[in-house]
Amino acid sequence: MKQASIFLLEASPIFRSALRTVLSRIGTIVVLCGPIAVLEKYNRKLDAILVDAATFPGDDRELSELIERSSRFGPVVLLVREDRTDQIIAGF
Repeated sequence: MKQASIFLLEASPIFRSALRTVLSRIGTIVVLCGPIAVLEKYNRKLDAILVDAATFPGDDRELSELIERSSRFGPVVLLVREDRTDQIIAGF
């Protein structure tokens, strides 16, 4: 089975560590973590970019822009830990 390579855009070091552990158990390699600037410096296509909307400090417009910038490097998976319809809509 091919391992998926992803970028984890997550602000919380604790949640980021937990996600890396869970993802590694299912054969997913988290190649990088951090802010969008790190992803843009990496500048390679990935299997997915995981964006955790719950820890993103900006407003919906900023979240939408962040997702658009991230999508240049691969498909974006938006993680929403709360019932926040506004974040889900901004993601789409």
